[in-house]
Amino acid sequence: RHELADLTQQFNQTVDKLRQAKAKEDQMIQENLARADRLVTLGEVAAEIAHEVNNPAGIILTRAELIRDEMQDEANDTYLEDIEIIIRQTEKIADTTRSILHYARQLPQSFSDTDLNEVIAQSIKILRPRIQKARVNISFTPLEQPAIIRGNYNQLEQVFCNLTNNSLDVLPPLNGRIEVALTPLPANGNGGGYQIRFTDNGPGIPETIREEIFSPFFTTKEDGKGTGLGLFIVRNIIAHHHGRITLSANGSAGATFLIEIRNGNGKV
Repeated sequence: RHELADLTQQFNQTVDKLRQAKAKEDQMIQENLARADRLVTLGEVAAEIAHEVNNPAGIILTRAELIRDEMQDEANDTYLEDIEIIIRQTEKIADTTRSILHYARQLPQSFSDTDLNEVIAQSIKILRPRIQKARVNISFTPLEQPAIIRGNYNQLEQVFCNLTNNSLDVLPPLNGRIEVALTPLPANGNGGGYQIRFTDNGPGIPETIREEIFSPFFTTKEDGKGTGLGLFIVRNIIAHHHGRITLSANGSAGATFLIEIRNGNGKV
């Protein structure tokens, strides 16, 4: 009788565990479906916004180019450099809206020979005012030779801008530090390539959320201060380039992201 009671208890416990596991699985499925639905909605809304943004972006670009041409003989180099940045960023807006429309229509993105040295340096240049305002030190030493891969320049630029902005959000002033290192990867069956090590000395990323940081809409920032799409976009862009991005375990000693991309679009 006692043995039967024990078996019954064990059976009931097993059933309870299975029910809990099934409930957890159902919850995860529901969350994934809800997340997918939000992404579909986001894509539809983004496509509409892209159409609306294209027109004013085109006007800004045209006027900025006119100002640049008219000031060639009068303006000093600083003003001309600022105008070039305005033009470059407006072109980036136009390219981003095209990317959104490409995504919505499932059209392929254009790739060309892209120098990672230039992409990283330009990303730092774009964010230089914010870096200086945050009083954070950032270091990057380009390779002596071009670091060429087949890629989309503006998408890769967005990767490094997103990573830098994330670091700037958490780094302390004066003592904050960002280091970007670019090194060649040894050749394998898919050709050579490059590793980019992006490190900061911020508070780090807790072990409990490391599996979630690349998920869409996941953020640890206060409401209204983050969309939770930054690292999700970064991961998708790197995947689009047949590369990979991983978070290195630094504990509380800052965060280190490792990006690996092959220069022939071969899988890492």
